[in-house]
Amino acid sequence: MIDITEKEKHQAHLCRDVATSRKTSTRETHTMHGDRQVMPELAEAIGPRNAITLCLAIGGAHVYVPQVATRDHVISWALGTEVAQKVCDIFAGETIDVPSKRSTREVRNRMICQEYRSMPKVRGGRANHLAAKYGLTYRQIINITGADSG
Repeated sequence: MIDITEKEKHQAHLCRDVATSRKTSTRETHTMHGDRQVMPELAEAIGPRNAITLCLAIGGAHVYVPQVATRDHVISWALGTEVAQKVCDIFAGETIDVPSKRSTREVRNRMICQEYRSMPKVRGGRANHLAAKYGLTYRQIINITGADSG
């Protein structure tokens, strides 16, 4: 389990108070309201695999995103400082609800199924290719896609 520092808790509390006392932009509203809206922005900014990695690491957390990623920030712990900075570039100064692990798996599995079905047959197999891409096993890809392993 990753602990959030007292400073981050305080910043998140302040950010929440500010967000409720002022009119929020459309994007802020989306980031504040649940799993499904943040994931597409994360996937676009840092790539689907990094977005999934973040959500599987800290899914369900309510996280303040600073202007600059530091090594000790929870997002940097999950993704590394360089990728975390890309998240900061998009969501700086906001508090986001990181999509839950369950919904992240559902999104990942839909992405895998879509990719599997749209891929031409490749040498070495589509399942092997997707297993390497998503950091899963061949068997997991077969189970997710419902493909015949034979």
